[in-house]
Amino acid sequence: MDSLNVRNADRKTSFRESVFSVPSQDLNLPPLFTGMGFAPDANLPGEALYRATRRRMDPGTVCYSQRPDQLDAIIMLAPETELSHAIQVIYPLMLAANDALGATLPPGVAVHMAWPDRLFVNGALAGGLALFTQQEDLSTVPDWILARISIDIMGNPKNPFPGETLDRTSLYEEGAGEASAPALLESFCRYFLNWLDRWQRDGLVSIKDLWLERAAGRDSQVSFPNDGTLVRGLVTDLTDTGDLIITSDGKPQTLKLSGLLAGPSWEL
Repeated sequence: MDSLNVRNADRKTSFRESVFSVPSQDLNLPPLFTGMGFAPDANLPGEALYRATRRRMDPGTVCYSQRPDQLDAIIMLAPETELSHAIQVIYPLMLAANDALGATLPPGVAVHMAWPDRLFVNGALAGGLALFTQQEDLSTVPDWILARISIDIMGNPKNPFPGETLDRTSLYEEGAGEASAPALLESFCRYFLNWLDRWQRDGLVSIKDLWLERAAGRDSQVSFPNDGTLVRGLVTDLTDTGDLIITSDGKPQTLKLSGLLAGPSWEL
């Protein structure tokens, strides 16, 4: 399985040897994946990065938090191509997340992907993805990539007025009262294998139109991260290398996919 590299996992939080780690319990993951559970209060990016850099886990390992209110998981990937190409895996990841959300939410609930790494439900942020790698040179083949997915399932239980924060939502708020982090992770992994195989076999051209159909920003302007700032525009196209072309103030503008490695543009 092609894997990706991780560069921006949380390096400020030190690994704690006392963190509880257990096998995958009742998770029903597809072949090639092996679960590794962590306590709800664990720093998941720090834990995964610690193990990856010390070769203490194998490609296909799925590190996941055992917190019930949020899906938070990291897959270790092992790419065989240059980093500039390997980061295109964000598109199979987003399509898999989109499919998993669509299968979990009630019919008619809109799910969209906001470039380069956000997941929208009914126009509000419900989760996101991220890639971490130690390599910075886009022309090198990374040793590994960590792909993270986070989705808000229950929202803030202390909030007496759910739904009033218009730019944030959770699956429970959108009617998926039976949603659970383990089931959502299993679904995501199954979809990811399918999209990953298609991308690896036939390239980005084979999935880019399907991504564009589900992208936020096709019909109304959306804000996109670009070199530390936000630009608003309409989604126009994807280049063959995965960069996004938007129309902003009537002019085309290209946003580089490599900016994804600066860290996630979302926060739950």
